[in-house]
Amino acid sequence: MRHHDETLDKYVAAARQRSDALAVILSGSVARGDEREDSDVDVYLLVTDADFEEARAAGILSTVRHEAATYPNGYIDEKIISPGYLEAAAERAEESARAPFQYARVAWTRIEGLQEQIERIATLPEAEWRRREQSHVAAARLYAGYFLPQAEKLGDPLLRQWAALHLVTSAGRALLAGQRMLFEGPKYLTRAVRAVRRPDEYDALVEELLAAPRSETGFALLGVLERHRPAGLSWEETLGRFVQDDELAWFFGTTPPERY
Repeated sequence: MRHHDETLDKYVAAARQRSDALAVILSGSVARGDEREDSDVDVYLLVTDADFEEARAAGILSTVRHEAATYPNGYIDEKIISPGYLEAAAERAEESARAPFQYARVAWTRIEGLQEQIERIATLPEAEWRRREQSHVAAARLYAGYFLPQAEKLGDPLLRQWAALHLVTSAGRALLAGQRMLFEGPKYLTRAVRAVRRPDEYDALVEELLAAPRSETGFALLGVLERHRPAGLSWEETLGRFVQDDELAWFFGTTPPERY
């Protein structure tokens, strides 16, 4: 929309005058093209690694900027990053950190090849996608086959809700990974899952499980998920995969699947 473009232009003009600014990268709904009239403008301000460290020490890596907005109640949602951040993100960032770069575009830069660099952040090797899909299925099996029944056996309402929530999250993320879609975060999971191919019964089972967590419903959800797209992971491998991925992640220096 015109007022978003004007706001971005005003912000970029100011960034050009800063000695520490290397680039402005547009992300969020304005970059995707699905912004609302009152949407904010999401940007990454790329600065040197030294200036990034100064901003981190000052606690200003994320700032809301109202002064650039050209429309009522508008603002720039500014996140400061650095070349080192971009390199690390392409190598090891979790999916919610990678996802904003799927639609990001360079609004202004002093660095050659920056657009190609940010596009690499949103790309994962095929073998990694397959590994993540299997990890999410392994987690879903444990939540459906162990934690939910345990919650019922113990009469523990907190464990019951926790297991149901994690089962739905793991199942949804398995669907996304199976179709090579990055997970943007819990806020966007329902929308993302409803945009991909999934079993006909899936949505109704999710709603039923969240409203009234029961192991019977959990097993039904797991069943339709696995029939929809077999993960290629045997039940014998499930516990070992879950323990290695989740409980031992701290030891191996890896990221638990729910943080991918």
